[in-house]
Amino acid sequence: MSDMNVIIGVGGTGAKVIEAFTHICAAGLGPRHAHVGLVDQDRSNGNTSEARDALSAYIAARNVLRRENDSNVLSNDCSFLTTQLRACGWGGCLGSQGYQ
Repeated sequence: MSDMNVIIGVGGTGAKVIEAFTHICAAGLGPRHAHVGLVDQDRSNGNTSEARDALSAYIAARNVLRRENDSNVLSNDCSFLTTQLRACGWGGCLGSQGYQ
């Protein structure tokens, strides 16, 4: 049975936690898989925007550097970007933009 890791950021402070978690995963210190969610009524919240941007950049970089068919740009010995993050949005934060 595999573990399911879920992290949900609520409000601006929660968004800062999500942003920090994203950087931790980029450094190779995160779990193997994680579902990430943001809940914020204020769509214009700067912290939420920064967290979304960091998450989007992480997913885009991982898609280029860590391909599922083992044609990775990064060596398997390198721990950078090993966490597979899946963005799940509530409250309109991530919208329906088709994040991985």
